[in-house]
Amino acid sequence: MLPSTNLLMFDVIIIGGSVAGSFCAIKCAEKSLETLVIEKDVFPREKPCGGGLTFKALKTIGGIPREIVENKVYALKLFNSKGESIELRSKDLLCISLFRSKLDSFLLNRAVDSGVKVLEGVKALKVRDYGEHVECITSKGVFKGKILVGAGGAYDLTPRETGLREKWSKKEVIVCATANFKLGSKIKEFCDLDAFEFHFPGFPIGYAWIFPKGEWVSIGVGGLASSFKKPLRFLRAFTKRVFRERRVNPLEKGKERIHILPVGGVKRRIVKNRVLLVGDSAGFADPLSGEGIYYALKSGELAAKSCFKALRSGRHEYERECWEAFGLDLKIARKIALKFYGSEDRVLKAIKPFTRIPVWKPVIRDERGYRKMMSYKIARAAAKTIKKII
Repeated sequence: MLPSTNLLMFDVIIIGGSVAGSFCAIKCAEKSLETLVIEKDVFPREKPCGGGLTFKALKTIGGIPREIVENKVYALKLFNSKGESIELRSKDLLCISLFRSKLDSFLLNRAVDSGVKVLEGVKALKVRDYGEHVECITSKGVFKGKILVGAGGAYDLTPRETGLREKWSKKEVIVCATANFKLGSKIKEFCDLDAFEFHFPGFPIGYAWIFPKGEWVSIGVGGLASSFKKPLRFLRAFTKRVFRERRVNPLEKGKERIHILPVGGVKRRIVKNRVLLVGDSAGFADPLSGEGIYYALKSGELAAKSCFKALRSGRHEYERECWEAFGLDLKIARKIALKFYGSEDRVLKAIKPFTRIPVWKPVIRDERGYRKMMSYKIARAAAKTIKKII
């Protein structure tokens, strides 16, 4: 027997309860839209993620509980394989580190508190757009809605089911491998607790990272899928080297995980009839930094706004609003990434002009950060130097 909720017509059905889906649901509820979230997992659950949250993402959320914040980050440290490094330090908060499972649970619980109906442990199997309404066929029955938002991540079935996209090409995707390591009190000997590390050992279109998280550290590698083969091999080689060089042995190792990040910077179809895509389902990760959480939040927020407009007037401009809000920024990031990555010396030489004057800060702290950064005179002057390097 199907659940009684099948008899309802929701204003919005959201497939996926992670960052983009939960935040979209929160914003829909604020607009008094009857909203259903269908999530295949039961929270809390582990999700592969470096666990870095930028200041602009924090601002978008509107604050998070102190108890889920592991570290406050005021510096970025960039390394090449020769041990040469550059530090970008700020008096202002740049990022925080946290465990993704805690962030996702916080946002989903906030959605429930806002009046959103949430079904956990329910898998979406098919999506149907009938013109006047949409249906989501799940492992627990069929649910009807006026609009459907695909927020199921990089492997979301929504694009395939609705004809928006069949699959990602390898040139559109960053493949990452990551693991958490418990160091306890030894973490102070291993890394700076207020800094994120980025290593450029010549990966093709990518880098390695070290993010402190309380007594743990997140270590990962990532590169463009078309040229970055065997990511686990790179991860194991990198972790072996850094633990040996820093003479620290981990007390405990978490599970190695592989995931993909579809990157933005190109225009794609993310709307069809009564269906919208958000977050990784839409391909909104930063091609340069790999940041996805801010763009998941922002696209979720814009999708909720578009749902409200569409239900009231029959019209919305979600694709245009996404492009104007952050699409142009991702286009700039994509161009920079394609020029800089793959050469460890090139990256450090390109960053060096920015060390004393922090024109890079808007990328982390402000909306339209890349555009703001490139608007500074010093950035334009540095760009001329960078052209000589590349």
